[in-house]
Amino acid sequence: MPKPESMEVFKRRIRIVNEEFDMEGAYKAAKAFADKKGYDFVESDHVNKPDKYGRKYEFKSLIIKDLDPFARYIITVELLFFNINQLKNGFYKGDCVGDIKSQLVLDYKNKYGGSKLMVFFFKLYFRLFKDNYIKNKYTIPLIMVSMEFYDSVKSKLELYS
Repeated sequence: MPKPESMEVFKRRIRIVNEEFDMEGAYKAAKAFADKKGYDFVESDHVNKPDKYGRKYEFKSLIIKDLDPFARYIITVELLFFNINQLKNGFYKGDCVGDIKSQLVLDYKNKYGGSKLMVFFFKLYFRLFKDNYIKNKYTIPLIMVSMEFYDSVKSKLELYS
């Protein structure tokens, strides 16, 4: 059986070096964004441990939405904060490296992988409609949502001020 067709359509990196930022606000913004847009928020990993020059925090989350029986959006958020020290104003000071990636998964329920004929029709459909129909219906909206999400996280980290 073939695997579902998957395409990475968006990727952005956040870098912060020795700055003040609202780490908890960024996490809450990600969760609030998922709730507001009707996405499922799945925290896949969370690390909080001492580091040489402060603390180290690592957040890995998936934001998932099934659009229809054919397509699924997955936004992967990986934020690594290190050399973190909490300030008296509630903010944190330190470094951050983060990746936000968006993936479009087609036929995620594997409906078209049951028989060789269905696999053939899926591949034919995908080749014929990948450029226009799939791009307009799924890819462009995912890029727009991903940019909105990226902007909300960056604004909470106060990188636009």
